Amino acid sequence: MIMNNKKKPIVIDLFSGAGGFSYGFKQAGYKIIAALDNDENAKITYENNFPTTKFYFNKIEDIDARVVMEDLELKDGELDCLVGGPPCQGFSTKGNMILNDPRNMLFRYFVRFVNVMRPKIVLIENVPPILTLGNNRFRDEIYNLFEKIGYKTSYKNLMAADYGVPQKRLRAFFTALKNHKEPSFPVPTHTAHRKNKNDALKSYVTVKEAIGDLPTLKRGQRIEIYTKPPFSEYQKLVRKGQDRLYNHEAKIQNERNIERMRYLRQGQSMKDLPKYLQAKSGFSQAYGRLANDKPSCTITANMNNLGSGRYIHPRQNRGITVREAARLQSFDDKFIFYGSMFKQCEQVGNAIPPLLAKAIAKEIKDCLL
Repeated sequence: MIMNNKKKPIVIDLFSGAGGFSYGFKQAGYKIIAALDNDENAKITYENNFPTTKFYFNKIEDIDARVVMEDLELKDGELDCLVGGPPCQGFSTKGNMILNDPRNMLFRYFVRFVNVMRPKIVLIENVPPILTLGNNRFRDEIYNLFEKIGYKTSYKNLMAADYGVPQKRLRAFFTALKNHKEPSFPVPTHTAHRKNKNDALKSYVTVKEAIGDLPTLKRGQRIEIYTKPPFSEYQKLVRKGQDRLYNHEAKIQNERNIERMRYLRQGQSMKDLPKYLQAKSGFSQAYGRLANDKPSCTITANMNNLGSGRYIHPRQNRGITVREAARLQSFDDKFIFYGSMFKQCEQVGNAIPPLLAKAIAKEIKDCLL
């Protein structure tokens, strides 16, 4: 039987990746007892940041939930929360929303885990098209599968910036509770349109407030010390007393990309470039430069490629570093990413912003109590 302080609900994180869900729930006072993922680099990152959590290096379709329960000495219904973000490439607009992508069906294995473990609360994260794709096919199937096993389900799109994340990242969430109780979602704490200083909502956290204190870098340079003090509340929050800086290294860019960056001002992108510097194909955010006075656009797994989005530093002619991207995702500086730079970018971009996860975790904690 799991030994647990009643003040700390216990959680298992499926499709954990580097651990965005886990980190947010940990900050909200939960105990993460296990995680599962089949990405080797994410495993290394997760185990280094959550040394006391049991990690299962498996595909979800190749592991039996009952075996996991026996291994953890977990009884039916003892688990407080089962969370996870099944792969979203098949639902993503960048993935061309492939209706029959086999990854689209991995949520069924998630539901199997729920049916075996019978957690009190379930939370699933994905990209917004999951709610509408195929004439609501996937949304309705998830809803009906949970209803059949005795869970009341609710779903909603949440904007990360509304909860203190310096990024305009919209994601869909499903919550499911046993015994058909009505799940709820957290109320926003931040807004893009704060009316006055007495407004209960805070202003969105901007790119400058998130990364403006980090050291200036040249191409290929890595700096491991802080050269400026924090000047925003957010910077103080994410530094957490750190005296060494990790994952702050600038990728070496080719000369064509350097020329592109020299042309671009804050907020501009490929359409603002001279014709000879524009790519033959792409979308509006390609080769975009971040604006200091706004939250960033969505950070994705392809952030290492400037042609994949708005990933150019607001003031320096380079792409953002893994540490800068991690801050825009709301990871604090003591959370270290492992693997090649490409793999680190994947881990950061695929993660659920911890501050968003924390807001949801605090909301559903009330249901547990």
